[in-house]
Amino acid sequence: RKRYSMYVSSGINAEYGHSLLLETYPHLLTSLLQTCLESRYRTIYGLTQALLHKDWLDSGYKFKEVCSEFLLFLHCLRQLTLWFPTAFEYTEHLLLELHTSCHASRFGDFLGANPRERVELHVSRDTMSLWDGILLQIECRDIYFNPSYRPYSRTLKPRIESPETVAWWPDLFLISRDMDEWKVLKTRKRYSMYEKLKCSDHR
Repeated sequence: RKRYSMYVSSGINAEYGHSLLLETYPHLLTSLLQTCLESRYRTIYGLTQALLHKDWLDSGYKFKEVCSEFLLFLHCLRQLTLWFPTAFEYTEHLLLELHTSCHASRFGDFLGANPRERVELHVSRDTMSLWDGILLQIECRDIYFNPSYRPYSRTLKPRIESPETVAWWPDLFLISRDMDEWKVLKTRKRYSMYEKLKCSDHR
């Protein structure tokens, strides 16, 4: 906790006003701090099994209702992988997988709002976990592993010198656009079915 306070007071607090960030994006800020301070959270296991569960899934973050904070978190992680290309075990492909999975519920981890609900839904029995899904996919391809990864135990200290140092993420934009189009089509289909049922009721 002392290390977190020193890190915030020396950097994030001075540049961005960490009190406002913590109030607006509590999950985001705490997760980013831990990622910069603790090298274990820069591994595939550390992200998907420790940090994601501890700070997001088990703390009651409602992925189905509000995903903007989590999306911003993935953006920040991707930016860190660009600034520190050898410090992270995973690539942006894993981050894209997390974004898709939290919307499409491909894995049971994102079902339910907290551990109790996931137990009631028998998630561990009836669905595949994110970790198992990643392992199965890695058997076919290693796109989630960063071949340049070198364990780096020191604290990451990113500094934004100018807006140009922040890179746009085109792949995430394309995925988000495709998912939005899918949601629109799904809504139109439901509305069309509703109109047909309503017309049949009046016959």
